[in-house]
Amino acid sequence: MRIRLCLAAVTALAIPVAVAQGAPSAGVYHGVVNGSTAPPPCHGNEGEGFFRLQSGDVVPANNFTFCGSPAYQAKILAPSSFKCNDLNASLSPASIPVQGGSFKYKGQEPIGNHGTANRTVIFKGTWDTNSKVTGTTRIKGGGCDHTDKWTMKKI
Repeated sequence: MRIRLCLAAVTALAIPVAVAQGAPSAGVYHGVVNGSTAPPPCHGNEGEGFFRLQSGDVVPANNFTFCGSPAYQAKILAPSSFKCNDLNASLSPASIPVQGGSFKYKGQEPIGNHGTANRTVIFKGTWDTNSKVTGTTRIKGGGCDHTDKWTMKKI
């Protein structure tokens, strides 16, 4: 009897968490480094990021209508503050799989010294709700190692 009551209590507590998170919603996401100026997406922020969630993968946002004009993001763009990178943190993979509401990418990208030097980029995030993801972009190399926290929302 005690086991059933404990199991029922644990199950009751677990249900709201699962419902609150939900599955990540497909679409284009935009965000900026936490603490940076966060204008509406159509007003820009040099360190902002964009990607599309499609078929369970993070992919480049690509050709989408954005604030009345087409925006062309041919790569996944990770939010960054330019502490270790001279160029935007544009990532080369065609897709990053999402598993259990989270994703992680680690790779070398030519974003240091005006694009002539590779930096290691670790870009990861977890969906807090079905339309909001929070995470970090870590860039290291060239004697630098910096991590930015960011928030992205479906637009």
